[in-house]
Formats: sequence, C-alpha cells, structure tokens
Amino acid sequence: MGTIVIDTEVIASAAKSNYEAFALLIEIEKRKNVLLGVDSDYIILKEYRTHIESHKSNDLIRIWFKKIYNRLYFKSLTQRGPYPDTNMSEVDKACLDRAAISDTKILVSEDSDFYSDKTLSAPHPEVQRRKVKLLKIREAAREIENLEDP
Repeated sequence: MGTIVIDTEVIASAAKSNYEAFALLIEIEKRKNVLLGVDSDYIILKEYRTHIESHKSNDLIRIWFKKIYNRLYFKSLTQRGPYPDTNMSEVDKACLDRAAISDTKILVSEDSDFYSDKTLSAPHPEVQRRKVKLLKIREAAREIENLEDP
C-alpha cells in the first residue's frame, strides 16, 4: 500500500468540476493499493469536508468521498515544520507534515506556497529538504497509474 497526501485545493478543484482533478480522484479510488493520508487532528479532513459541502450540487465528489473514506489513513503529526517562509495556512502545514511522514512522501498540490516561485516550476527548498515529492495533478495521475496493484 502507498499513502499519498492530497492538498485540499485539489479536492476543491475537483468539486468545482476541474476534469483533471476529478480524474485523479477517480484513479485513486480505483487503485485499492493507495491510501489517502490525513492527520489525526482532523485538520485536513475538516477542510476536505468544507470543500465538499460547499459544492452540494456536485454529487460526484460526495460519492467519491464516501467510497474513499474507509481508505483514509490517519496518523499523528509527530514531526512538525519547518515550513517554507510563505504565509502557509494551517491546512497546508498539516499536508506538508503528513506527506513528510508518509511512506511515499507524495504531496499532490498546485498551491504556490509549496513552490519556490509563482510559476510552480520547482518545489520550495524546504519541501525538498523534507524529501517530500511534490506532484502537480497531471504528474500525480501518471504516478498513480504506474503503481502496482496488490
């Protein structure tokens, strides 16, 4: 099993009918060997629910969440920070912390707070130092497609 962390903005994009983001979520749901990493303080999960509930007209995102819920992997954030010197939200910090302690160290995000500049061309040095593999939506879809099923 591999654990990946999905930034809450990816969930929000899927809820807003972003095809690539939703296709990634569907690919995750299809792969039974992929767990979705969240923190045991529920910081990430609360934000997921906020985005899902704010788009009540999108039944597909709610159905996806119900299907994936039993594959949420809760873990205590025993190692917090350091963080990039940006104005990261508490949710972004939780996502980075959770990715840093996961087996794959994969964080899927297109949030500029995780990158060294606004072009999203290179991960922030602090993300690299923590050995987190930062993937954009399209890159993550390819990576997940290549994972072996048990």
